[in-house]
Amino acid sequence: MKRYDYLILGGGIAALSAAEAIRAADSTGTVAMLSEESRPPYVRPLLTKLPMAHYRVENTLCRSAQWYPDNNIDLLLETRVTDLVPGEKLVRTDRGDYTYGKCVYALGAVNFIPPFPGKELPGVCDLRSYTDLNALRRSAVAARDAVVIGGGVIGLEAAYVLAEHGLKVTVLETAPYLMPRLLDRTSSEYLRSRMTRFETLTDVRVQGILGRDRAEAVAVEGREPIPAQLVLISCGVRANTAIAQQAGLAVERGVVVDEYMRTSAEDIYACGNCAVCGGFSTGLWAEAVQQGRVAGANAAGGRELYTGSDSSLMMCCSEFALYSDGDLGMDKAKTYTRTERELRWADGYRVNPAPRTLYERDYYVDGKLVGVFMLGDLRAMHRRRRALFGAEK
Repeated sequence: MKRYDYLILGGGIAALSAAEAIRAADSTGTVAMLSEESRPPYVRPLLTKLPMAHYRVENTLCRSAQWYPDNNIDLLLETRVTDLVPGEKLVRTDRGDYTYGKCVYALGAVNFIPPFPGKELPGVCDLRSYTDLNALRRSAVAARDAVVIGGGVIGLEAAYVLAEHGLKVTVLETAPYLMPRLLDRTSSEYLRSRMTRFETLTDVRVQGILGRDRAEAVAVEGREPIPAQLVLISCGVRANTAIAQQAGLAVERGVVVDEYMRTSAEDIYACGNCAVCGGFSTGLWAEAVQQGRVAGANAAGGRELYTGSDSSLMMCCSEFALYSDGDLGMDKAKTYTRTERELRWADGYRVNPAPRTLYERDYYVDGKLVGVFMLGDLRAMHRRRRALFGAEK
């Protein structure tokens, strides 16, 4: 049984950020990262931002494979954590047991798959890892029609990836409009009006996935079945808390941490998609990076505070570029004033070369700018961000 001064559970960006912070504070302590995946940490958001036919996980690594031995960090791949015993400072895995001085719990999240009849059929996929993308790519070879269940950011980005791959795509969203957690209805409908590469259906009830030997269609209440030889389920994620619960750590929607990223167990920290701080988690990349850095620094003896992270949304697809940030008018306890405008530019730099216009919708509370939604040419994005947050951001 091997002992490490610092044992990091997980192989995502939160885990990597924790390892970097530990090594910056402690150049001699022994460090190990335990990851279920067969590749070093990679940029997971690029799974739906790069052309599917050309995606290679090796081109998206956060750090080269050599970086880990160069920094005296043992990266133990294809290693699944099975048990955490805080009282013994012990971690059991399917490849052996380890003890630790300090532990960082960064096991991320897992996709939520609703109990749809037919969800086990070949051709039904979800997307969380590069192996999922490879399975999606294989399924796309034999498909003409695709249905994406879920109209959030990942679902919409994946729909564009599939459409650009040559499939006829339909997006299904159970809410009354797309991205209801991030946009108000007006902004969402404006976004929807700009999408022409695929059909979007909102306020639908998926009854199941039809097919004998593989997916053939998706059954929707009140409609004819929608043909689909490929079905991608994108219904959000759930924090990976099973190991933490078994270990007796405080868990709500994720592993509960304070502003120092400390859990309820001594010498165990948590960060990223599996953690909740102040009862809140965005599930975003920026949050995982910042929380991982704070967790690692404090595990190594620091006293850093997590004070929040960038929660803005950016999408850049073949038809549009989108930026939203702040409070977009969805707090029923507040009274908002909204302004909107459209601008057109003929030339000059554009974030995305497709749009030549900008639609901007601003949200005010008591005369103060609290939220911004921009769709189109985003050359004014940084100016609006400064107006929203001030020079510090």
